[in-house]
Amino acid sequence: MKFIKNHQGYALFLTILVLMLASVIGISLLTITANANKTTIHERENQALFYIAEAGVNLEKSNVLKVLKELDGDIKASFENLDPNIDKKDLQNLYYEKLVDDFCKKYTGGKCGSTYYLEEQFSKKPKAETEVSIHLNQQPIITITSTGFFEEYPAQSRTVTQELYLNINVNIQPKEGGNNQSNEDERENEKEENVLPLENFTVFTKRDINLSGGATIHGNAGSIQGDISLNGGSTITGSIAAADELNLKYPNWMYGIKEKFTSLPEFLQNSPSKLDHYLPEFPDKIFQEGEYFPLPEDYEIVRSPYNKHWVIKDGHLNATSYLADNFTLTLNNDTRLKSINITGSNTITIDIGNKDINLLVDNLNISQGHINIIGSGTLNIYAKKISSIGGSCQLNLNGNPASFNIFYNGTAPLSFSGGAKVNGSLYVKQSNLSLSGGFAFYGNIYSGGSMISISGGVPTRGQWIVAPKATLSLSGGGNVTGTVIANSINASGGTSINYGEPIVPNPAVPPTPNTPTDTEYNLDTDLSDPFIEQPLVEIDK
Repeated sequence: MKFIKNHQGYALFLTILVLMLASVIGISLLTITANANKTTIHERENQALFYIAEAGVNLEKSNVLKVLKELDGDIKASFENLDPNIDKKDLQNLYYEKLVDDFCKKYTGGKCGSTYYLEEQFSKKPKAETEVSIHLNQQPIITITSTGFFEEYPAQSRTVTQELYLNINVNIQPKEGGNNQSNEDERENEKEENVLPLENFTVFTKRDINLSGGATIHGNAGSIQGDISLNGGSTITGSIAAADELNLKYPNWMYGIKEKFTSLPEFLQNSPSKLDHYLPEFPDKIFQEGEYFPLPEDYEIVRSPYNKHWVIKDGHLNATSYLADNFTLTLNNDTRLKSINITGSNTITIDIGNKDINLLVDNLNISQGHINIIGSGTLNIYAKKISSIGGSCQLNLNGNPASFNIFYNGTAPLSFSGGAKVNGSLYVKQSNLSLSGGFAFYGNIYSGGSMISISGGVPTRGQWIVAPKATLSLSGGGNVTGTVIANSINASGGTSINYGEPIVPNPAVPPTPNTPTDTEYNLDTDLSDPFIEQPLVEIDK
């Protein structure tokens, strides 16, 4: 066979092939470069939108500060000739409330927000639109929301928001040119004489008093900022103090109510927080220190090798056997118990001698049984948990109610029922409280919680019920004798609140009334650094 050895034309073929390959590579590189350039431009513009939105927030802050300064002047002008004894917290709250109410009115056209046109970027016109809102949560919080976009492409935008916590220090100071010759020493000497323990009032509240059915308040009643409503056969036998006569709500056929209206005591006018002064300070420090109180020594009652009972073991006091009946626990110093458990009809005696003893108890559980307290001192039980005080148990029944106190700092609601009787006072830090079915505290009841419910035939002798944050609910024949301070009161049916001198004095220091002075006082504020800025947050990309 003969092979042809002519290679002419190969060079041309190879040349064309190389040119085609180079073209493909070139076109690919151009495509990649173009796409990368588009991505870079998009990312740059997207980042620019964020900065535009952020710029809107920063620009709006200057408007907010301007509004604050204008409002500050208006508000201060409305608070002329202040009483120097006004509660600072009340004053701050009133200032903040007025500031929040009038804030948006100070913006042009009443619209909280602005539109900002920024310098041209990438041949496009940047624009930021802002919205401003304000609400009150202990202190005013201003929220600025800003959306950044280009006018040519309004659908493409980024939105950021930032919260500004207002921290404006509010004080009162003597008015310039006023007569500041008041005698402070004389005012201090008169302070004790001017203290008003509300001994002339059966009831005083911050907010509403609602009486219906046959509910009755025997004595004087007052509400600082609420309505006093009477319906059905309800009545108030004494004077009725309120901010305005219009705060008295009653049906047309109910005669004599209007004539009972009287003005609020001057030192309580517009000052609901003054009622907080009647609530003693809760002893949180004792609960903390009590963790290091010593535990009592173990003690076993032995009647025979087969008849014995550990009444104290590993910090637990267990009177759950008849052998523990009439056991005496002597306390010479502050002590801690992990639990107190009393059942049956067993009686435990606690001897405190002539000392005031603090006893921290992790869990107080007395489903039945009794505790006698002997000695001339005072026993304070600090309970982290109260599982039960019920049945027909009796605590300090024959002792002085001023010598026994129970403090409870748990969050679980307390519900006491049955015929149990406690000759002492109860202080609940924050939980709700319910008394029913004849359960009785013959000392005072103090509460920092939001609800106290009393129903059934709960007996009282004369007590303070001080719960300035709580609604006191009386129903089903629930009765109180003493002086009641609450946030609000709802009473229905055949319930009654009767004035009676409390057996145990209230250890809290009540507020003092206003003292006349020739000095005029005005509101003073500091707006040098009013913002506590929170982090800037993007809410929509």
